[in-house]
Amino acid sequence: MKWKFKKNDLVLIDWIDITAALHTDEEILPTNAQTVGWVQASTKQWVRIVTTKYLDGSDLTDQIVIPKGVIRNVTKM
Repeated sequence: MKWKFKKNDLVLIDWIDITAALHTDEEILPTNAQTVGWVQASTKQWVRIVTTKYLDGSDLTDQIVIPKGVIRNVTKM
């Protein structure tokens, strides 16, 4: 699926995240996840979202990169 967004758009991304467990006999499944943030960069394979910007004059941010193959929906905020 192709979504239209550009750098600095504020978006809500619905996606499927991995689940991991060690030393278990339970059957685990992926989990639904949501991320809200500003689009920082995007390629054909992934989108980088800035989830936190600091207002103290620094260029530091909190970021997440989500592979596009696990994205279910993108909503512009």
